[in-house]
Amino acid sequence: MPNLRKIAVFILSPLHALLQIVVPPVQNMVSYTSIPDYSDNAFYQYLHLLRTRKSLVHVWIVRDKRVHQRIEAQFAVLLSGVARDLPIAADHRLIIANKFSFRGYWLYLRSVVVYHTHGSYAWCRTAIRREIVCLWHGMPIKCIGRQNTREPNAVITYGSRHIATSDFYRPVIADSFGCVESQVAVSSLPRCDALHYADVPIHSREQVRNHLSVGPGEYLLLWLPTYRKQTESADSLLNDARTFLDDLDPSQVEYLQQQALMHRCKIVVKLHPLDAANFIPDPQIADGLPVIKSDDWQRSGMQLYDLLAASDALISDVSSVVIDFMTLGRPIGIFGFDASQYPRDLVLPIEEFRRSACVIFLDTQTAIQDLFRRLQQDRHTGSRNDSLRNRLYPQFTTRGAEAMAQLAGL
Repeated sequence: MPNLRKIAVFILSPLHALLQIVVPPVQNMVSYTSIPDYSDNAFYQYLHLLRTRKSLVHVWIVRDKRVHQRIEAQFAVLLSGVARDLPIAADHRLIIANKFSFRGYWLYLRSVVVYHTHGSYAWCRTAIRREIVCLWHGMPIKCIGRQNTREPNAVITYGSRHIATSDFYRPVIADSFGCVESQVAVSSLPRCDALHYADVPIHSREQVRNHLSVGPGEYLLLWLPTYRKQTESADSLLNDARTFLDDLDPSQVEYLQQQALMHRCKIVVKLHPLDAANFIPDPQIADGLPVIKSDDWQRSGMQLYDLLAASDALISDVSSVVIDFMTLGRPIGIFGFDASQYPRDLVLPIEEFRRSACVIFLDTQTAIQDLFRRLQQDRHTGSRNDSLRNRLYPQFTTRGAEAMAQLAGL
């Protein structure tokens, strides 16, 4: 299959380049595509352009037909100005197209700017009279693109422009996607605007916490584990699929839950879209510990970074969300990660995170106690002035979505 994909890309790429010369772009048409559909950096870029630009045609290219109604309904609410009293600018139009259709590709071709989080069409390897902006879905802790030699991609994600959150990540992104560093802009991520600006989230802190049944006076500890082996269907469970559950020590999980109850803290686990646990009928971690599957979260209509903004602390492992959450100065725990069992190399050694004041590795009961002590005392983890945090994601004065709008000439 990877070889067939390469052959198709080899044949179709010159045709796509020719079509870009022959078919002019529509100067006010902007397209978006993301995984999952209608989420992540692409969503917050779209939201920013709705609120700050006028007379644009917004095209969402999606894989799942079920999301069409959600996009249309939310656009109508935004247009009415009743969504958290944050109206959008005038004269916008919305088009939704299935990715695996001629119409989807045609609208992609006609767009003067495309924003994507994981790539668009594999054979689209050029940008002639257009900008293809790769808003990769987070700065990597694990190797991606060309740097991922253990599980290489058949076709590397393309962009005429890319984003990195620091000078450290700029060459990493350039090497990963096979571009020159001048194509990589150093900026905050559009999705992180939701963490730092109160007017960005669609759903307020109170709405998110009510949805999750977080009571008055309770803390919300969000657990976002990353996947171990990419799993996109139930059939993959038959092929020795690994999940983050395989790396957990049940006694440590039990102690974590005990400490949470003691400190009036609700832990909510939200599964990664590619984790095999999504296809387990009732994944259990501990008694009373809610687990939200990716599809269930999608159906809620809420954005993940609205949830992050409403969270008091984070638990994860080698997910890029750790780097984003560092910028808030709220407690972060690294839990259930075994480097010897992880199938991919890391961009920087895990020991650098161990030396950082940003995070606590929850591999002892004392460490777990420390996480809740910091949470209850409302103490920062040190991430605001931590050398690792400053190296990976320094402070920015311009919103990420605005920087990416200007980069694309909008």
